[in-house]
Amino acid sequence: AGIYQVGMAPMRPTTSAFLAAPPQLQAPSVQQATEEEQYEVERMRRLDLFNSFDIDRSGAVCAQKLQTGWPRVSNVGLDHAMASRLLQAHDQNESGALEFDEFDLKRLEGTLEAIVAEREAEELVAREEERERQAQLEREQQVKEYYENLPGNPDATWSTRIVSSLAYVLPVLDAAKLGVPLGILFPMLLPGLDALLIVDKLIPWGSFVLFLALQ
Repeated sequence: AGIYQVGMAPMRPTTSAFLAAPPQLQAPSVQQATEEEQYEVERMRRLDLFNSFDIDRSGAVCAQKLQTGWPRVSNVGLDHAMASRLLQAHDQNESGALEFDEFDLKRLEGTLEAIVAEREAEELVAREEERERQAQLEREQQVKEYYENLPGNPDATWSTRIVSSLAYVLPVLDAAKLGVPLGILFPMLLPGLDALLIVDKLIPWGSFVLFLALQ
């Protein structure tokens, strides 16, 4: 089509030849226009969603706005602590609020699922620790009641305690017999040793009698 003879006018490309040209030569590209339209539609959808949270049109969504607007887009409850964590996770410029380019509902929902799962795991651990603590308290209470219910001597008067302390005199009487050499070395001990020896001689089998009396 591009070859012509001398003296002949050049041939013009036909309409069919133009339509058969490669896509990159067609202007404007139909595919490019479609993509731009889809992008604009998606952008408007995101803008409408962003404005549903940004009710005062300040251009930013703070934690309070996020918490207030969340029930309109999800059935999952959002308290202030979770809203603050969501904002912190997606606030790329650390401005304290989500701007339009940072506001992506799908990403927010994904982060919220992770936060909810983490919170549920923490609550499970806390319940298990509380259950173990209650079980430990119950065991301690059972041990305390066991020792409180053990049978014992109900007679705890002063006279009983004084008489029961006389049992410690028995080894002293036996030691007095062997303590004479010690009294020679330390004369100050002789009066006490003599008194114990006199008591032991005045009462035949005194140690044995005292032992039986204390039973």
